Amino acid sequence: ERDELISARNTELESVRQAVCAAADEKLRLQEEVRVETERRDKFQSNKLERVMNTVAEKDQLIREKEVEIDELRESIMKRKKEREAINLDVQALQEELESERSNISELRSTLAGYRLEIRRLEALEKEREDRAVARSIEQD
Repeated sequence: ERDELISARNTELESVRQAVCAAADEKLRLQEEVRVETERRDKFQSNKLERVMNTVAEKDQLIREKEVEIDELRESIMKRKKEREAINLDVQALQEELESERSNISELRSTLAGYRLEIRRLEALEKEREDRAVARSIEQD
């Protein structure tokens, strides 16, 4: 009976030992699975982070390029603004010169009209003298 109890106890211990070994194996398997999943998650997050960082770097580069373009456009706008201001000054000077020339033309027209009147008066006076000379010559004949 004692042998049977010992044998039953040994069987029970063996069964417990096998359960402990199975549990230890399961624990190791689960730890490995957790490690693999953790590595995969970390790698995925690392890849995701790397993609995000690359996207950020690309966007930063694009922003720098656009800032350069904006600076170039601002310089171009300022250059054109200065050119426009210079053209406006030239136009203003030309308008003043044109107004002066118009004033001179007006004065010259007025003077020319006075000369024409004087020429007509002198021509009329000359015709009158000729007519008197012709009349005297006829009277003398």
